Amino acid sequence: MAITLKITVTKPEGAEWYGNSSPESPVIINQILTWVETLPGFLGQKNQTLDANTRIQEIKFDTLENYQNFRELRLTNADWQARLGYNNSVGITAVVEEIVGS
Repeated sequence: MAITLKITVTKPEGAEWYGNSSPESPVIINQILTWVETLPGFLGQKNQTLDANTRIQEIKFDTLENYQNFRELRLTNADWQARLGYNNSVGITAVVEEIVGS
């Protein structure tokens, strides 16, 4: 059964999104997106901007096992961790939902 990770990300007014925070950050964002697409069971991802301070990212996998593999691998992915570290440092928060069977 497919599972989707839905991440709603909110930044403080005046903070920069990671992709705008440095000259190399857009390259790193693209590396993250490409890396996720190479993982076993990846079915798709979409990104949506709700307003200047809120974005939603959805990443979909075919099985719970492949989804859990992604969750573990991102803990050691340097690019993912760089973005997470930046987000934490400027007060960007995330609400995570796991949607099964979507």
